Amino acid sequence: MCERRKVTKGEFSRFKKHFLFWQVKLGVPEYDVVFKQDADDKQYLACIDADSESCTATVSLCKTINLGAGEWVKSTARHEALHLLLTRLVDCAKGRFVSADEIDREYERVVRILEKVTEGLEG
Repeated sequence: MCERRKVTKGEFSRFKKHFLFWQVKLGVPEYDVVFKQDADDKQYLACIDADSESCTATVSLCKTINLGAGEWVKSTARHEALHLLLTRLVDCAKGRFVSADEIDREYERVVRILEKVTEGLEG
């Protein structure tokens, strides 16, 4: 079993800052986000619980990480923000009475956002 260390206040602060950066960059600033540190989950370093109806989200970060985890703050924050971006699409797909048009509209919204974010990245 890997040894673990506590996530520092500075790391938690940077995690929040990077998440908020990506939230805006990915075009989902309408969500009110709460950050917290939870008991450790060996499966996930962080997780998000978002509700597209109320535009609220809780982003939870573990209190400890594996020693030697390297630079995880930026990539983990970006990963959770991507989950936020896809929340509406997932909620739409899980809806009992969802129409194909609703899924298509949300799908197109995500593609347009990704176009903006990836603009200028061509090789």
